[in-house]
Amino acid sequence: MLSQTDVERERYEARRIWQLDYNTSMRDARQMGAEDGRALGLEEGRIQGEKIGIIHLCQQLLNLPATPTEELKAMSIDELTSMALELQSKLTAQK
Repeated sequence: MLSQTDVERERYEARRIWQLDYNTSMRDARQMGAEDGRALGLEEGRIQGEKIGIIHLCQQLLNLPATPTEELKAMSIDELTSMALELQSKLTAQK
């Protein structure tokens, strides 16, 4: 009877250790994911800000009305890049 209790206790302790290790791993993974997400978001925000600045500068140099910033923020990076390149081409063609 005593050895059966010892075996059960060891199994319980092994399960408990596994659960604690698993919970720690999951917490660490979530934290790393959140940090990666923040870094990616900051980088995308920086790129978006650069593109919006280029667009507004080109529009100003071309004497065009500035597209509202909120409208530009709703666009994807690819759309902003395309718009910036188009305006830069118009600016170069004007010279």
